[in-house]
Amino acid sequence: MVLLAFRLALMRKIHIRQRLVAALCAACWAVAIALPSQGAVVSSALPSNARYAVEHFGDRFGLNAITVTSLAQDRFGFLWIGTQTGLLRYDGSRIRRFEQVEKTTSHYIDRLLIAPDGALWVKGGNGIGRLKQERFAPLPLPEKAGLLAESPQGFAVDSANNVFVAVEHGLVRVEAGDASKARLFTAEDGLRGTVGAISRATDDSIWFVAGDRIGRFAPRSATWEWQSISNLPADRVLALQWDGHGILWLRTAKRVARLDSAKRTFVLDDRGIPPANGDGLPSLDHDGDLLLPSLGGLFHRINGEWHVITDRQGLSSNSVVTALEDREGILWVSGMGTGLDRVIGMKEWSAWTRNEGLPGWLVWDELRDRQGRLWVATSSGLAMWDGRSDHWQVFTEKNGLGGPEVQELAVAGDGAIWAFSRTAGLTRIDPQTLSMKRLKTVSPLPGKAGADQDLRFLFLAAAPDGQVWASGHEFLLRFDPRSSPLKPNFVPLPDIVRGSGWVFSFSPKGVLWLGGSWGLERFDGQTWRNFTTQDGLLAAPAIVIATGEDDVWVSYNDVPGVTHLTVDSSGIPTAQQFPLDVSIMGKDSHGRIWCGGIDGLVILQEDGTIRTLNHSDGLIWDDTSPLGFWEERDGSFLIGTSRGLAHYIPRFESAEATAPGVALTSVVLGDEDRTNYPHPVVEHEDGTLAVEMTPLTLRNPDKVECRYRLAGLEPRFTQTMQREVRYPALPAGEYQLFVECGGERSGWSLHPATFSFQVKPPWWQTWWARLLGLISLFAGVWGLVELRTRSIDKRRQQLETAVAERSAELVRKNAELQEISLTDPLTHARNRRYFAETIGTDASQAGR
Repeated sequence: MVLLAFRLALMRKIHIRQRLVAALCAACWAVAIALPSQGAVVSSALPSNARYAVEHFGDRFGLNAITVTSLAQDRFGFLWIGTQTGLLRYDGSRIRRFEQVEKTTSHYIDRLLIAPDGALWVKGGNGIGRLKQERFAPLPLPEKAGLLAESPQGFAVDSANNVFVAVEHGLVRVEAGDASKARLFTAEDGLRGTVGAISRATDDSIWFVAGDRIGRFAPRSATWEWQSISNLPADRVLALQWDGHGILWLRTAKRVARLDSAKRTFVLDDRGIPPANGDGLPSLDHDGDLLLPSLGGLFHRINGEWHVITDRQGLSSNSVVTALEDREGILWVSGMGTGLDRVIGMKEWSAWTRNEGLPGWLVWDELRDRQGRLWVATSSGLAMWDGRSDHWQVFTEKNGLGGPEVQELAVAGDGAIWAFSRTAGLTRIDPQTLSMKRLKTVSPLPGKAGADQDLRFLFLAAAPDGQVWASGHEFLLRFDPRSSPLKPNFVPLPDIVRGSGWVFSFSPKGVLWLGGSWGLERFDGQTWRNFTTQDGLLAAPAIVIATGEDDVWVSYNDVPGVTHLTVDSSGIPTAQQFPLDVSIMGKDSHGRIWCGGIDGLVILQEDGTIRTLNHSDGLIWDDTSPLGFWEERDGSFLIGTSRGLAHYIPRFESAEATAPGVALTSVVLGDEDRTNYPHPVVEHEDGTLAVEMTPLTLRNPDKVECRYRLAGLEPRFTQTMQREVRYPALPAGEYQLFVECGGERSGWSLHPATFSFQVKPPWWQTWWARLLGLISLFAGVWGLVELRTRSIDKRRQQLETAVAERSAELVRKNAELQEISLTDPLTHARNRRYFAETIGTDASQAGR
């Protein structure tokens, strides 16, 4: 009995010790699994040689070889392009050339300026003009001023429309464009040397460089005074530029300097910046940071440091002449003889392709390991970026990788990286030595006898507990990194899913959602549950993303659509459908669902709104990879595409797309342009209306839909992707054309473009013609009635005459008959009848 009690106590002690050891191991394992999220801080850097989505704008309009000398965007959103061969305007749909300005400025346009009141000013070698109602009015200058100075920044305009111009004999101030109030400042007024640059400051003061000194006109002042600023660079001054942070910059032909306001001296700040490209002037971006053209690319001042954009980032040329960031964030960059480039979404988007070091163009998947290293699966191998070594390390079959292509990646609980190739299976990469082991052979399939065999894997993912799961057409298995040697453990499957296993996903707490040709299965570690089309699925799942234990998103290959399936506490499923032809990619930390396809990204917000991101926003390529989604710890995102790895920094969180404005760029009634007419009235033969319109956006104008309605002719809007509408031979009347742009998702323009006009009626539709016609009608009716009456009277008279004549003839005939009846036909003497009728009468007369 004592021995038995001792054995029981010993067994109890051993059991308790084993439980403590198991709990300690589990705790250590949990800590190890948690390390990747913390270790990402070690090295979360990305390569610095990113490229951007750049479109060579000139190819669309035959301008790929021009040299753009200046750029400006007016208050309507039109992009004005000054070139060595004239002035152009881009409205988002078409390019229009303004040849009339050349009469004022010359063929060569060297400066465009948007004044504080929004007016466009244009400077050429022969003069300066101001655009007003589609016409350019020349700026009159005093005859004594001489020619315009050869200065790229040769004039400025303040908020009162006072114009300051560098001229051959000094500097001219034209008050509100009135030549009679112009004043010429010369050496006699104290100017020292040629005026080299004129600029307006944010406080509306005017600054200029003359010789080796800087002068300033106070706001609304007609006189200037020298500034006590020293250390101006000795070479030719090109420009003065105030940035959005209150710093004055000076650009010369070779140097760049900024004003130290405390010491009142210029300090050189141009390390690594090449000389200017001719007369290239600096400009400002939306944040007030400096954009500086040079012979070595475009330099961008960000957070006190210079960043350069060159042909390595996608520009057509490093010889940059000018640059402009428009109001939608598109950066327009011109090169010498290379037209105009559009750099889209530069502050939000960047990318790395094969040209930047990736082994292949197509990026299937990406993730960070426990040490913060970035792994990228491509069509031609595997790449790893370690910020500490600052280079891409490429792995191919020569390094032991199982197969030439890698489609999926996973990080196991021990930190190992698993790579999956549909042609070569699984490869495990040691996180320390980076040695690779290909898992070529696995155990026989459950229920099937025979030797070990290679299995065709279809999908790979890591579970929250650190185990690596893989699926195929006939199996689902898992690898436990804690086991040694590493071997697969087959997961028993229900009969309904065996032979069809394909894609799967784990919820944060480890619930498995498995999709295949049979439908969708949920496995919580003990119980399998099946969901089919009767529960809301549209077809066999192609991508499954588990966002919760009872919450999953599904997309398909066979049908367009996305399904959000939820299961309530009583086990009843509810399916919400989204009519989108996309694939589910993942869910971010803000609860947004990211989808991808051939048209870019679609983001489903928690409030039900939808946002799209594509090449027009800066995405390097619109065709995205279904598994290529990764959220960084700083809130940015990595997206795999068919043309490289994209990086997105969401700076603007507006979920709803806003409708662009709209403008009528040409209105022709008959054969005359009536664009700027408030309410023209035209003759009926000029009643043909032809209108050109454009959405006021330069980001993606070709994909914006418009609609129009001509009030007075049609009751409903007509939607179109065309940018022209025509109404031939309109009838007389009052009309008003309404044009809106946008779409069902973004809504339509808040302020539609309108044009009202009147078409006069032809002379036969005028009031006097109608009155005359009415009178004529009454006269005609009266005439007809009168003619009819006369005809009836004449006929009556004819009938009366005929009756009278007939009656007389009857009387005569009766008299003849009576005479015959009273006369003997042989003797022609009176007969007895005569005497019988007359004797009585005669006797009576005789008796009286």
